[in-house]
Amino acid sequence: MSTENDGEIVSRTKKKEAVEELQKLGTALVDLPAAQLESLALPAILLKAVLEAQRITSHGAKRRQMQYIGKIMRKVDAEPVRAALAAVGGRSAAARAQQMRLESWRERLIPMNDQLVAIPAPHALWLRIERSLGANDNVASAKGLRFWRGATVGSLTLAAASIAAAVLLANQPPVVVQQPAPVGQLLDASLVSQTGAPVPLFVAAYDPARKALIVTSLVTPGNDPAHVHELWVIPADGKPRPLGILQPGKTVAMPMPDKLLPSLAAGSALAVSIEPPGGSPKIDTPTGPIAAVGKLAKI
Repeated sequence: MSTENDGEIVSRTKKKEAVEELQKLGTALVDLPAAQLESLALPAILLKAVLEAQRITSHGAKRRQMQYIGKIMRKVDAEPVRAALAAVGGRSAAARAQQMRLESWRERLIPMNDQLVAIPAPHALWLRIERSLGANDNVASAKGLRFWRGATVGSLTLAAASIAAAVLLANQPPVVVQQPAPVGQLLDASLVSQTGAPVPLFVAAYDPARKALIVTSLVTPGNDPAHVHELWVIPADGKPRPLGILQPGKTVAMPMPDKLLPSLAAGSALAVSIEPPGGSPKIDTPTGPIAAVGKLAKI
């Protein structure tokens, strides 16, 4: 008798979990923009209910509409909805990763503008411009005459200046332009789950100019408040090095100490482990399960 009761309890628990999971799928649909919803090919009754929920502002009315969406989810085939939401999540993660790459390039290129040197125009050019304006001429024919005279004189002056400059440069020793030393290679990585769908959970980009690893967590905050995500780099020697704690749903720039820079190379792996608050009790190795893994690659 006890075994039958236990079986009924387990069955009810599974049904409750299934209902809650379907309700969460409905909530995820309501959170999507209308344009994305229409591209998911949802059943007409479900799409109409979700769009209606987005328009409702009253808390009580929206709660009832969400319950109605949950009932619809229990009647339709939920698997295509799961697959569509996973695809949307993957596209969003890829877009955020691309945005990180663009931001990294922007921060590298902006300082180059400060290195540009203004080159003044030759004096002869200014003379030609002034003479071509004809501001002091009162007669149309005189304007044309003075312009061409000025242009001729300016051309001769410019030609003479060019010859003098060429002679001067010919007598000068060659100037060796020192190229700036390379600062390293831009790298990026998408860290995906080893057990679930291949959707990025974390994206990372290494900027050698800043000696920093920029990491974005795509994990929804609040899913597991009892644990933290710790980031590790695993170079060719296979020994994990801890890099720091990641906050769910946030982006962090991690300055890299010089001793870790050789580890941040193309082919090195980045891994995120699930650890107790404060990180792994062991300094040199994860103690919890690995949530996501990805390899650094050249951009």
